[in-house]
Amino acid sequence: MKILMRRDLHGSISSDRDFLVVNRAILMNTSEVHEFTYPDTKAVKKMVRGSWTLGGTVSGDKFAGLKANMNNGLAHRMTIITFDSGAVYAVIATQLGEWQHRFVLPTFVGKAVSLFAADSDKPLSLNFSAASDDDGFLFFKAVIPPGDYPAVLAWSKCIQDQQIPQYISEMSSVVMDLLQPSAVPSMSLTDDVSEVEVSFLMPWENELDPYRQDEELEATT
Repeated sequence: MKILMRRDLHGSISSDRDFLVVNRAILMNTSEVHEFTYPDTKAVKKMVRGSWTLGGTVSGDKFAGLKANMNNGLAHRMTIITFDSGAVYAVIATQLGEWQHRFVLPTFVGKAVSLFAADSDKPLSLNFSAASDDDGFLFFKAVIPPGDYPAVLAWSKCIQDQQIPQYISEMSSVVMDLLQPSAVPSMSLTDDVSEVEVSFLMPWENELDPYRQDEELEATT
């Protein structure tokens, strides 16, 4: 399921930095997943191979909550968010109660460009690890079907290459904006979103030069 939203960064508010929960996301294509799982058991290989995989980190208590509710009460959704500058982001949210984890993928640079390309025919799976890094991982297979990719691709075609430096410069503001609970609608009929954690997919290093805002973005992520 996917929805489309437009947001204005001018209305963004700053949050107490002590309460920001932002980590980096990792996106692997099917070949990379195959290679990465080479030493794993046949059961793991069968479970995770055959799809793109988007990995993120969540706090320990939320990881425990996801683990306890893997087959009960979890919702996933992709939202296409456009900003007034013209930048387009795919936000893939997972919700449990009043908590949302949001994968934030810029569609104008980096690996997400390949994921949403016209010839992509493999689904997207999600993988979560705990911040403590000793609780294993949680894998949700084929959460986003390839049939959802064309909508992202269509909106991304509106992006102007000459504007990419501006899009890159505002990434930290985008992250701050998407940490607001109201930035992405709740997937629950009974629970409003009150807690948010974000995993942000950084562009490739060579794409950030010469426009990268190292100090600002690193301070956020």
